[in-house]
Amino acid sequence: MHSADLGRQLGYLHNPTVKRVLVPGAAKSSYDAVFLLLKAGKRVEWIIREDESGPLAITPPRTRLFGFLNTVDVMATRACAAFSPAILNAHGVWYHMLQKTKLGRLCVRGFWRVVNKCAEVHAGYARTENARKLRPLPHGEGIMWANAGVGLASVPAFWKTFHAGNITVHRTNILAFGEDDQVHLINGTAVGVDAAILCTGWTHNMSAFDEGLRDRYGLPSSHSLDPDLDWKRLDTKADEVVDRVLPYLKNGP
Repeated sequence: MHSADLGRQLGYLHNPTVKRVLVPGAAKSSYDAVFLLLKAGKRVEWIIREDESGPLAITPPRTRLFGFLNTVDVMATRACAAFSPAILNAHGVWYHMLQKTKLGRLCVRGFWRVVNKCAEVHAGYARTENARKLRPLPHGEGIMWANAGVGLASVPAFWKTFHAGNITVHRTNILAFGEDDQVHLINGTAVGVDAAILCTGWTHNMSAFDEGLRDRYGLPSSHSLDPDLDWKRLDTKADEVVDRVLPYLKNGP
């Protein structure tokens, strides 16, 4: 089943005959699926590819940041937004102070490293080998650069449940689904499962918009994929604008 079908399949997943569940993927939906399964007492085999972007960067929900501030409240403030290099937030005094000066960019880097450290301590990545495999890339700055995106653990007890749960995180890929409920992995491991929840994303559906509207409002269309357009030149020009407006992003990891 796909993660989008979890709500309709709860009865099946809670069936006592379903004891072992495979969860391929490292996006937010995989964290939600893993939590649900562990709370239901299932054995979980979590598959995350070794290459690509790695696991999602997770910040703690309703947890005191810096000892006295709520994480969600902080992330929603304009002050926090000022520390986030963003092309749509490139104006004003704070932008010039934090993004256009060397001292300001040093403060930005320090801010995000502290935020990242708080998230890593809360998650307990260093506690077990399983947890270390979930540490987001780039290490030490996963919240800022968010190779695979960033999100909130949906429930305060996620990491407590994860560390106490019957789970193995595999940093590899699936080779094949075999007989006798066996799933063969590229690293040579074979795991037995009773069900699989695919947390592998989805495709966009633009059927509500005709080609004219898609092109007019910048949505994916046949025109936007025109091979005659000079995408290399446009990409280079866009990179130059971003590097000039947001120099912090120029030398990323």
